[in-house]
Amino acid sequence: QQQQQGGGEEPPEFLVRKYNFYLFAPPPPTTGYNNSNSNDANATREVVLNPSTIQFLNKHNMDWNKWTREGVPFVTVDRAAEILDSFKTRHDRLEEEEAASRLAKAGSGSSSSNAAVDGAGAGGGEGGPNKGPRRDRVRLTRADDVAFVARTMAGLREW
Repeated sequence: QQQQQGGGEEPPEFLVRKYNFYLFAPPPPTTGYNNSNSNDANATREVVLNPSTIQFLNKHNMDWNKWTREGVPFVTVDRAAEILDSFKTRHDRLEEEEAASRLAKAGSGSSSSNAAVDGAGAGGGEGGPNKGPRRDRVRLTRADDVAFVARTMAGLREW
């Protein structure tokens, strides 16, 4: 805050910008030929507006076309949790299948039956990451270890 010549403080100044975000519930994803018999709560969404709400929005120049065409899609908190759980389940299953496949390939394609992954500190040393001497690869002997490393590396890639 700056001091005025009279010794008092100037009131703070703010720069204000307004943003409008139009939210509009997206249609449900289609899962097949006929989705009309779905028991999913998101299969049919109704938009209900009071007449006074419509009057207010029209008075303030609501762009109904923009709202319905360009509105930001959203899901409820419960639906978001379902989607996230489904993703995590699929992701974990695929990572385990991939780890098992790598383990099977390592066991049948080499003289050693151990799977290998790059060591976490492979690039450490002078000069920063990936500039120092390369260390030997870590050999994993248990399928659980291979799956764990695969999940950990997938998490790091996502991050």
